[in-house]
Amino acid sequence: MMSKDKSPAFQFYPKDWLSDARVRAMGREARGVYIDLLALYWNEGGLPSDTEQLARIAGVPHRTFERLWTLIAPCFGITGPALASKRLDREKAKQTEYRNAQALKGQKSAKSRLSNKTDEPRLESGSSPVEPRLEPKSNSPFPSPFPSPTKQTTEVPPPRARETEPPPPEPTATLRALQDEGWVF
Repeated sequence: MMSKDKSPAFQFYPKDWLSDARVRAMGREARGVYIDLLALYWNEGGLPSDTEQLARIAGVPHRTFERLWTLIAPCFGITGPALASKRLDREKAKQTEYRNAQALKGQKSAKSRLSNKTDEPRLESGSSPVEPRLEPKSNSPFPSPFPSPTKQTTEVPPPRARETEPPPPEPTATLRALQDEGWVF
């Protein structure tokens, strides 16, 4: 499970990737290992500087990794036993700063809403009023389950009650004769 402070992704800038001279000097295999190392660096918060460990982490035989590392190493800094990626560290700092700013805005907004709590609905800047409910024109005393845009009202119709339904129509002479014979409809 990812911690609350750990971002699952970093910004990838294709223009920077394609125009970086060090990346362009790498072959496809080296670029593949490099992007894997960047992703691992991001997820793990760092990588060891030991090439045997890096080869194992990247899933590449050590001999192959040593050959590729000569092209990849200039893209990382080494601080003691760990690698450093200035670019990813800057991205992480930007994300952390943005997340913290958004959290402060959310807290400020919540505090403002709680201190201005009233029973009356209020419109925030940029909000629009609630649209009135549309009711159809009809000769029926009952509201239609399918509203139409012919009549506007802001009142909610009362629920449909069985007591107010009209009685069923009187059966015709033919229906009465069939019922008298025992037919049930």
